[in-house]
Amino acid sequence: MLRFLLSAGCAALAGTLLIHYLRWSPEKMVAHFFFSDDAFFYSVLARNFHEFGFLTLDGEMSTNGVQPLWMFVQIVLAKLFPNVGGVTLISASSWVCYVALAFAATWFVARGAPYTMCLSAFIVAGLTLLNVRFQSFVVNGLETPLTILVVLLTLFMIDRVAGNPIKSSPRQSTLAITGLAIFSSLCFFARTDLFW
Repeated sequence: MLRFLLSAGCAALAGTLLIHYLRWSPEKMVAHFFFSDDAFFYSVLARNFHEFGFLTLDGEMSTNGVQPLWMFVQIVLAKLFPNVGGVTLISASSWVCYVALAFAATWFVARGAPYTMCLSAFIVAGLTLLNVRFQSFVVNGLETPLTILVVLLTLFMIDRVAGNPIKSSPRQSTLAITGLAIFSSLCFFARTDLFW
């Protein structure tokens, strides 16, 4: 229960610190440098994908060099929420990814005795997750929060696979190996550039 409370508390604090990603207009986000230029292009590509059927900025020439996992998320969101602006979708999905990352990272390090759990959670939260400077590098409308989250989920799967294989049932081992394969593949798609 303590592990959950520490993780949920860190996620809630991170979400509160980054609430402007949900409340501010796209113009205000850009004016305050909370968005990189490439994030805007991802929003245009996601919208144009549904109109033209391929990744393009102008409808005529295809573009390349996108992080496929982030692009896929933005394309799906643009399809699900056609009346919401692309920059708004990107800022909201960045916020969701970072809050999930804060929860998962705290959960990952909060282990052992209650004192150790608290100390580990406070160190990780204070030095990185709730550090405004760290947040400014990570949450900028691009794929970074999603990538770190997927890497962390891959570490969870490695932990499960390497845990105690003797006590694991064949079904548990199969699920852990399958999870590891899925998340390690997602890591690849989160950071590699997709060219065509």
